[in-house]
Amino acid sequence: MIKRYLVSFAGYFFIYASNIISIPLIINLSSESNYGEYVLLISYLGILVALSPLGLGFKSKREMPSSTSIDERSNIFYPQFYANILSVIILGYFFNAFFYFFSSSLFDEPIELDAPLLVIYGVLFVIY
Repeated sequence: MIKRYLVSFAGYFFIYASNIISIPLIINLSSESNYGEYVLLISYLGILVALSPLGLGFKSKREMPSSTSIDERSNIFYPQFYANILSVIILGYFFNAFFYFFSSSLFDEPIELDAPLLVIYGVLFVIY
């Protein structure tokens, strides 16, 4: 049990340490426009990850502990899992189009994001 807590603590420590090291480097080495793009990208990914599940995992989290067989668990888990991945893909491309319109109306040059890369990030976040 102590080993499990130590591994969890080490993981959290490395995550926070990487943020403590990387954020000052990003701020110091980037220009105003690059830093603004970085902030917009982080905000965009936060909104995408927050809105993409659409509450689809609620049923699986609620009914999964009471299921007894693997078939019941798969019938509960897989439909919401595939629907969640599909919603991430659809909302990712929709948000990318909205983000392009938003950035082209507010900035002199539109900020170009790689839409497939952002969608892959969303899908990997769902799988995680």
